[in-house]
Amino acid sequence: MAKVVLITSDGRVKQIELAQPTTTIGRADRSDIVIRGPMVSRVHAIVSIENGVYSVRDLDSSNGTFVNGVKVQRQLLHHQDVIRIGDCELRFLDYGASSTRTVQTTDYQLV
Repeated sequence: MAKVVLITSDGRVKQIELAQPTTTIGRADRSDIVIRGPMVSRVHAIVSIENGVYSVRDLDSSNGTFVNGVKVQRQLLHHQDVIRIGDCELRFLDYGASSTRTVQTTDYQLV
């Protein structure tokens, strides 16, 4: 089972198992993962699993969702990816997944 390690701007660390098919992230009390802060929308993003693959989707937040430093609308998640929402970091951990990423290569011919 995958989990995220939430690291807040003041250094607090919390591990959260992703036990449901969808996990909402935001500053609203009804969010599954509540992050307080002015840069976090009430319902900011959602992490979901479909066919064994996890992804994060920004829910039209004001300040965006970032994965490994890149602003994303929707992004597949891989073991050790870092999701940034506001001043908080969520490190995605999926020990059941392959620890290597598939890299697509293209053969080039010198002319």
